[in-house]
Amino acid sequence: TPMTANSEAVALFKAGDFAAAADAFSGVISSLHGTPDEAVALVNRATCYSKLGKAAASEADCRRAVGLAPLYAKAYTRLAAALPAEHDDSAPAAAAAVALSLPKPPSDELRALYDAAAAAASTRSLGLPELSRLAIASTSAECTAALMRGAKLVVLRPGAYEYHQPMASFALVGLGSVELRSRSSSHSSHAVYASRGITAQLVNVALVGLLHNAAACVDDGTLRLIGCSVRDYEGAGVLAAGPSAQAYLVSCAFERCAKMAVEVREGASVEAYDCLVQGCKQGFNAYGGARSLVLKGCTILRCTNEGVFASGSVQNAHRTREERQGEYVPPPFLTVPNAVSLAAEAWGRERCCALSLSVTDCNISSNCSLGLSCDNGCQAEVRTSSFEWNDPYSVLVKGNSDVSIAACRFVFAGKSSTSWWAQKGGGSALKLAGVHVAINYGGDVQVVGCAFAGAEELAVEEEMTSWAHKKDFMLWYKKTGAWSKPALKLNNKFDCELREMPSLSQLAASLPRIGAQRARAAGVVPAGAQCRITRTFQQEGWSPTANQFYAVGNTRGFDVTAGGLLPSGAADELRILLAACGDLRNLVTTAGPGARP
Repeated sequence: TPMTANSEAVALFKAGDFAAAADAFSGVISSLHGTPDEAVALVNRATCYSKLGKAAASEADCRRAVGLAPLYAKAYTRLAAALPAEHDDSAPAAAAAVALSLPKPPSDELRALYDAAAAAASTRSLGLPELSRLAIASTSAECTAALMRGAKLVVLRPGAYEYHQPMASFALVGLGSVELRSRSSSHSSHAVYASRGITAQLVNVALVGLLHNAAACVDDGTLRLIGCSVRDYEGAGVLAAGPSAQAYLVSCAFERCAKMAVEVREGASVEAYDCLVQGCKQGFNAYGGARSLVLKGCTILRCTNEGVFASGSVQNAHRTREERQGEYVPPPFLTVPNAVSLAAEAWGRERCCALSLSVTDCNISSNCSLGLSCDNGCQAEVRTSSFEWNDPYSVLVKGNSDVSIAACRFVFAGKSSTSWWAQKGGGSALKLAGVHVAINYGGDVQVVGCAFAGAEELAVEEEMTSWAHKKDFMLWYKKTGAWSKPALKLNNKFDCELREMPSLSQLAASLPRIGAQRARAAGVVPAGAQCRITRTFQQEGWSPTANQFYAVGNTRGFDVTAGGLLPSGAADELRILLAACGDLRNLVTTAGPGARP
């Protein structure tokens, strides 16, 4: 019987024969499958694996036990013991084990695990308070009461909760199935709202807002979501807006959101690790003065619009002229601008915010209107990521953006576009492409050590050369003075068969060798020198009537003597002489605030 088999397994464990005990508990687990006692047997086997040094097997059993019995304290203790202290799930597991043991004090082992997780906390992990500041709740009223009594972390038993806006930093850790909704009587329509400098931390919680607004919002504080989800929601998943707004998203899922999964604007920064975005209108949307967006290990699939939209606030003179004269017409697939988004764009342009984008180890595939779009002075580094079947381009670069792409895989061969871009051409056969460089002026584009399952002419497509046969486009370019600096392409593989494409790890391994070659290549801009401000390059000698020259529309001036070209206290006349580079803003900035008019 299961009872007898369990007793025999326990006897083997007590005798120190952990391997035999693990095998015996395996038989118990099989006989108890689907019953409440299965979680207990799993934890017992996990303990055997821990004694045998098999941490991964112990972790797997503990996770199964937690899924079967979300209120089983021992499962969380053993899970915390199986994980490194710095693991994302280590702190939540320790907190859950302590809370479920209340009012009893934690054991020495559990206290040590809790302290180790607290000491190993990072910006992406749950911060743990003193043990006396922990509480556990079963209802919204209990949760609110605990926070009002001074609790900093409340563990939530399975159920639905209404969000109450605390006046101080707090953390909520869900056990099992936990849903957090906005209070219908609250002034805030978000499921969680971090403002007034507080830090809001949520773990394993499904978020639901109201009135089509973002499920989670941070505008003056820090938001940390770990293992949270937003699914089948009529609004956006997360909104980060404000110069002091920071959001850290770890192992979160955003599925079928009617708006973007994550929106970043007005000085905010977002870091996302191992997140899933699937079937949303748009994936990550950073614009309107957003400061930085970091994506690592994320999967972004089947968005109606862009998988990642990264638009800085550096606007070139051509676009400024178009907008002022009413000539610019945005693509119809873009979200209809509202007062909020227009105000964010104006906020960003006024401050000339530089947007920094980092994409590493991501999968951005099957998005219906661009995989990744970099525009308006975006500074982007894309590494070891996979782009497959994005329509029509996996990566679009334009508008004075500096983009470095290395060790990435692109799949696009043999398919025609069905996007708005194809319809714009009157239904002409627009083929899917890898990297498309549109009008990018002096922006640096580097594509190094990548593999393309597609034709070379579509792998890195540059409008100024590949569209030279289109006379109407060429006339428009000449009329407007549009131009682009040629992209650097080095050591890429083209026309790869899918089954023979090198893996991302193989591509990454070749980067050190490629880096040495890249450093010797003519015209290569070092990674640390890509912070171009108002310098605009051109392919011909400049003259006052050259159509190829356009200054960047709203940028600050650049001190051309930066870097020690002049001794301190140099005469203003000398500084002004060196500043004569075709842009009055550069001259004023170089002269400095103390210069004579």
